[in-house]
Amino acid sequence: SDAAASASAGGLAGDEARRNDGINSLLAVEPNHLNPEREMRRLFGSGAISASRPDRRQHRQHRLRRIHKNLLFQPPERWLKPDIGLRMEHLETRAGAQYFKFCGSEQFQELQRKYAFVAATFQPNNLVEFLRENPYHPDTLLNLFYIYTHTGDFTTADSLLQRCLFCLETAFHPWFDITAGTCRLSFREETNQIFFQVLFRYMGSLSRRGCHRSALEVAKLLLSLDPLEDPMGCLFCIDHHTLRAREYDFLLDLVARYEVGGKTLSLYPNFAFSVALAKWFKERDGGGDRGGA
Repeated sequence: SDAAASASAGGLAGDEARRNDGINSLLAVEPNHLNPEREMRRLFGSGAISASRPDRRQHRQHRLRRIHKNLLFQPPERWLKPDIGLRMEHLETRAGAQYFKFCGSEQFQELQRKYAFVAATFQPNNLVEFLRENPYHPDTLLNLFYIYTHTGDFTTADSLLQRCLFCLETAFHPWFDITAGTCRLSFREETNQIFFQVLFRYMGSLSRRGCHRSALEVAKLLLSLDPLEDPMGCLFCIDHHTLRAREYDFLLDLVARYEVGGKTLSLYPNFAFSVALAKWFKERDGGGDRGGA
């Protein structure tokens, strides 16, 4: 019976590994399409981007050295590296996937306690003052992003969100490769939740600015972090970003190959409609995938 149980466990592990391999390759992020500036340059021309980034040429060499470190968001050179005691731990490797967790030092825990006290006042000005003293505190940045979004100041809101994303990315473990599709974070861990929330809002911000291909890559990353639970409901919006990015072949491949937790995407109402649209667009455009190389 022990041998049978061992064989059964081995078979289940093998099945999980095969499913993970399929998901990993399907949701692997293409880093060349993560840069919204590159997409906006393709859409609007290099002149529009250069006008908004007058110091780009001056810092070009520095930015080239940083591109492999900062894939999600490439910060301006004037931004200092965050030092708030936030880091990421590698928990385990299982069935072809690597599991991680954000964790904070005592310095970060003390910062969280101070933030909780400030947030309890329900005064946005207190959050602004707290951010002046702690410019890379993720929860403060995300809360102020929500506030500025509600007031319609999307420029300031996006800047706060980008700073928050930069802060979280600098805490990545060296093995946390966002392009591989193999990295997992559990949403049930409280310290991981802000990364899910920031990615979800960043995806929406990119789409609002017309960077639909970049938004699609962020959606793939967000779904790959926890494909079983899908805590942010990516499966209800990834088809939208795929259609807007004109990645019709990817949408059809996703529906055909996505097998996690017994989910059948063709039965989802949004995918039933989106698949029909993708097939119609492909036929209209001559059968080719017009997504952005």
